[in-house]
Amino acid sequence: MKNILQNLFLISFLFTLNHCTSDREVIKDEGYTDTKQLQNLRYNDQRAKSLVEIVEKLEKNSVSFTGEFSMKILSGEKLREVNNVNGKIFFDRNTGKVKIQLMEPFFGLIISQIISDNTIIKIKSSGQEKIHEQEMGDIHMVDPTSRKPIVIPYPIIYFTIAQNFIEEFKSDKSYLSPSEKRVLVKRGKDEYKYFFYEKGLSSLEYISTERNMKAICQVPEKYRNGDHPPERLTTRVTEINGELEKDTSQVDIQYKNVRRNVTIPANTFNF
Repeated sequence: MKNILQNLFLISFLFTLNHCTSDREVIKDEGYTDTKQLQNLRYNDQRAKSLVEIVEKLEKNSVSFTGEFSMKILSGEKLREVNNVNGKIFFDRNTGKVKIQLMEPFFGLIISQIISDNTIIKIKSSGQEKIHEQEMGDIHMVDPTSRKPIVIPYPIIYFTIAQNFIEEFKSDKSYLSPSEKRVLVKRGKDEYKYFFYEKGLSSLEYISTERNMKAICQVPEKYRNGDHPPERLTTRVTEINGELEKDTSQVDIQYKNVRRNVTIPANTFNF
């Protein structure tokens, strides 16, 4: 019965996806105090040089890799529902493409595959000829036990894998704070906050006031050793209702058997 529920849980990737985008007013520089200005510097501002150097070094040293992972998804009331998934991952640095194969834990059969770059997600479930395609966005699933929706914030997971920062950080919708090692990026009405440490990305926070939700993807401090991908990655999704916040899901990923600096054949990113 457990395997059946896991299969239903994963196959629902294909049928319950959507994405929401909209516009947001850009922060204006004029009128800020000196302290405020130092928290909202442009990429080419010399005062942001220390943070820019960290970002450029990380992107330069990012490499293609393959690996395996185990994923634990917590959902339901007080996150008591637990679903476990195994899988394989392929990342090509040159193209920014990611392929994820989700596998049934007992027999290791592939039951769903995801292929994406920084703009498009394609999903194909086992036994289905049709390929679902959508713009980069959240993956919406349904818990097979409670029938309640679960949101997997795929963009922040993807961005922690790709580590392709510079082009976006140079835009007029990005604001750098070297003292916090933080970059704030505006995408429509959504906000992303990238937090760095000397050797890597420590966390990526997402908030949408329009959708009343936020998500935090974080490398636990124990694993902040500069490895890409990090050994552990935890993502928590929270519903916001005024001053009240309620966690709706948590995704814990453990990478293993990672091979870095590999050449990945182009046909890997086909179904």
